[in-house]
Amino acid sequence: MGKHCTTMDKVFFSEIPVHDNINSQPNDGDRLQPPRKTNENSTCIFKGFFFIFGFSVNFIHGLLTSATQDILEGTDHPSSLVVILLNTPYITVALILPYFIQRISPFGFAVSTFVSFEISTGLSAFSRNNLQLFGLVLTSVSTGIAEVGFFSSSVFNEDVAVNIYTFGAGAGLFGGPLFYSAMTSWICISPSTTLAAMLCFPPIVFIFHCYVAKKQGEASGKENNSKRGVVYTLLPAQDTENSDRKNRPSLTYRGRLYVCWKTLPVWIALFLGNFCEILLLQSVATTLAFSNSSFDPGTHYVYYVTAESIGQLAGRSYGAIISSCFKINTTTRHVWIFSGILVVDLFFLIYASWYRFLPNVWIVLSLMLVTGLSEGALFANSFSNVPRGLSPHQVGFSRGLLTVAYGGGILMAGFLGFSTETGLKSRCLQTGTPAKYCIARSMSGWSESSCARH
Repeated sequence: MGKHCTTMDKVFFSEIPVHDNINSQPNDGDRLQPPRKTNENSTCIFKGFFFIFGFSVNFIHGLLTSATQDILEGTDHPSSLVVILLNTPYITVALILPYFIQRISPFGFAVSTFVSFEISTGLSAFSRNNLQLFGLVLTSVSTGIAEVGFFSSSVFNEDVAVNIYTFGAGAGLFGGPLFYSAMTSWICISPSTTLAAMLCFPPIVFIFHCYVAKKQGEASGKENNSKRGVVYTLLPAQDTENSDRKNRPSLTYRGRLYVCWKTLPVWIALFLGNFCEILLLQSVATTLAFSNSSFDPGTHYVYYVTAESIGQLAGRSYGAIISSCFKINTTTRHVWIFSGILVVDLFFLIYASWYRFLPNVWIVLSLMLVTGLSEGALFANSFSNVPRGLSPHQVGFSRGLLTVAYGGGILMAGFLGFSTETGLKSRCLQTGTPAKYCIARSMSGWSESSCARH
């Protein structure tokens, strides 16, 4: 082209295929086609990459959650401290990093995630006290970087990536507690050795990010190749601006208020339910240990987390399984039912911890299973129950609000848990109950298995 277009010229480009005869019809090969997805996207290897990535990242999170009482072993720190350290940095990274996503290459995500995960897992497994707590913070940051990097790249594989990742994430949140419980309670491996197993997962995450970087490069190359033989002609800026203005989705301030109002019932249900679930697991159940159980007081919490994670896996996946097998829509709009169950569970166990009337641990384990089922079903149905009559742009805004409710419930429960666990523990000691049954935590033996402590 003989002209040079700049921003000051107020013109835009339009793509037109090149032909020898301007009146001739373009061949099929001349037409611009969107980048085609390769057959590799449907292979088991491709799906396995996303499953393993989701599993690896969330396995670490689930494992550290199960190890809460062993990490805090020998200290008077409340259990909710781990909730704060594992979630606050993650939420902060998830809110800030997307604004800089275009400036970071996939390989940059791979290196930063690998280095931070390796350091954090090493600190969590081999250090104690403040360094170990800093390892939890770094793990939270690493998880945020990994997931933001994944979701930013999932646009190239949108048909399978998110669904497979979600399935892997659920399996990881279940597998982490189960693995920790098996290693420390059944095979009699020490907590420090068990946490050292996390060191094998950062290389997996690194390989995944390198794989994504390769895929992005291939997609970009195909897009560039599809534009070969194409010349550009200048179009008046006014026409393009008018077209953009018509097609651009808009959400006014009044429109946002409308979406907030329509989403409010589900928002409250999700916030309240998640708040109750985290407070119950991290600050109430931790004060319930039984002298007549067959395992160490510090192991009670590990089994509580395992039972809750089993329930969560079932609660989050039941809809997908039933709908795929029987073609039945299992989504319900009455999400307040699940929140109500979680509220009842929370107050019942607070009452039980205060008056110490439960005869054995099995009642608590059963209630933790119910808690996991209710929270999982609440999560699945909340994000599926977008208010009716909303545009796609409004739907995205509505789901963003629900994400805030989910994270807000975790943080609120974490901060309130400081006083809740301390108060219940003090009440337990006033009743004359031995101190080791007032907190599901061993006060020594980080390098010993629970079998040796019992």
